[in-house]
Amino acid sequence: MNDKPLHLSLLVYLWLVVLVLLLAGCHSGPDRFDTIRRMNYRLDYNLHEIAWSPDGRNLAATGSPRRGGSQVVVIDLETGQAHPVSEVVHDSSHGPEWSPDGQSLIFFVPSDKVVPLDGGPAEMIPPYNIVIVDAASGEMIRNLGFGSYATWTADPNRVIIVGEGKCLEPVQVMEYDLNRNATRVIGSVPGCITEGADVLDASNKGVLLIPGEEELQLLDIATGNKVGSLASPFGLGSSVWSPTGDMIAFTVNRSRPLEGYLSDHIMLASADGSCVSNPLDLELQISSIDWNQDGTELVFATREAGRIYFMSLTSGVGKELLDGFRQKCNVYD
Repeated sequence: MNDKPLHLSLLVYLWLVVLVLLLAGCHSGPDRFDTIRRMNYRLDYNLHEIAWSPDGRNLAATGSPRRGGSQVVVIDLETGQAHPVSEVVHDSSHGPEWSPDGQSLIFFVPSDKVVPLDGGPAEMIPPYNIVIVDAASGEMIRNLGFGSYATWTADPNRVIIVGEGKCLEPVQVMEYDLNRNATRVIGSVPGCITEGADVLDASNKGVLLIPGEEELQLLDIATGNKVGSLASPFGLGSSVWSPTGDMIAFTVNRSRPLEGYLSDHIMLASADGSCVSNPLDLELQISSIDWNQDGTELVFATREAGRIYFMSLTSGVGKELLDGFRQKCNVYD
């Protein structure tokens, strides 16, 4: 009896098994993580900065259309429909951030006005400005007339504004009272460091997360005192406070371009930045991250056009990330 065909068949079978295992191990993207859901939105470009609305129904973001310039858009998370609230034809907008009541957006535009989408091209008139617009209509509510980056505090009448200045020279960070039109300096950062950084955020406990030269600074808004810092041997990316103000979610760049490996890892940090979780690698290039309103989910945008991701923190790899952080850093609800 000739056993040769049987041996060949067995060999081919074993090679197929090895090939399948190799392909499974090399598979990239979040398909390996069944608790991460994807959502397609109706735009043909990726998003740079995202902010989840207080009611959980919408996502505000900036993006750069292929024709150039930038848009600030609001995406309906039920339908995926996106509607622009601002557009400029040159340079980039930065932000946006929601007001505590979810009715307004504050962001930076490289112009002294927001031109309606059907009102012709935007005119570039420096200095650059922080504006507040109606989130539903895009109608201008207020042009603050200065600033290069902004975020809301827990008080709807107070916002944080980063001033203007030359790159790497000190630039003031101010609390601005919308009722009294009054500013109060609470600190400074190197100029240009907040441009597109997606790291300016104020917690509901009155602590400001803002970039420094080599770390993220945590400043007490009331006193201006530094109450902590967050550093990483890898490049820090997007960062944001949890709704309770007890944790920070942030990304670090672990890309190795020469090896063809491009990835940003998601991490969690304690409120003073002293303890951080182990990194979670989803094998994606993450451009921006935010929490939902009850702290049970993270949303993030990637370099993919037309798609955003949602990661539950109550199941799957998201729960593993949160549980590991809580055990390591002794942080619990």
